Amino acid sequence: MPRTVSFTLPGEPVAWQRRVVNKRGQQYTPAKARARMAEVRWAFDQAARGWKPHEGPVGLFINAYLKPPASWPAWRKAGLAEHLVSFVGCCKAPDASNIAKLIEDALNGLAYKDDAQIIALTVHTFWGDEAYTEAALTFYDPPSRENATR
Repeated sequence: MPRTVSFTLPGEPVAWQRRVVNKRGQQYTPAKARARMAEVRWAFDQAARGWKPHEGPVGLFINAYLKPPASWPAWRKAGLAEHLVSFVGCCKAPDASNIAKLIEDALNGLAYKDDAQIIALTVHTFWGDEAYTEAALTFYDPPSRENATR
């Protein structure tokens, strides 16, 4: 029987960032991405206390809400409050795939053993009054010989 764990991250969604090489040739993850990954791990840990990394297939579903640009006219911002504009896709940085990649990497070894276990991934970006990210993970039973069809 599948189990779902959901959590919400306040603040602007943060995209995965490529590792940076400093002058001495050392690689490191930028501070903003490192901080957001820590927030993701903390939020998951609060939602699923005592969780051991799952070994079966996983589904990851993400909704990222971004605040509209300051340049938007008042009538368009008013449409957000009335939910007329919020479900119009948001096509600005950070892009959906990089938002997902940061969450996937942050949960490696905590929610699941490896992000290769993710068999379903859905990411939506929307405009919203507040900036936040919602994530839900569905943990499916690992395949077994009894469940397999011949």
